Amino acid sequence: MKNLNLQKRKLSKKDLKKIDGGLRPFCYVVISCTDRETGYELYGVPGVQDGYCC
Repeated sequence: MKNLNLQKRKLSKKDLKKIDGGLRPFCYVVISCTDRETGYELYGVPGVQDGYCC
């Protein structure tokens, strides 16, 4: 079996966000959430339950 020569390096914030999926918000479809712009309660849309919609 060959010995592998792997080089370690510190990942940048951008690289970590790519791995974690932090570059785009991911929101689950919830029963109700509040629209940030209008303040109206919306139903069945992506957002945080009893919080703000995405």
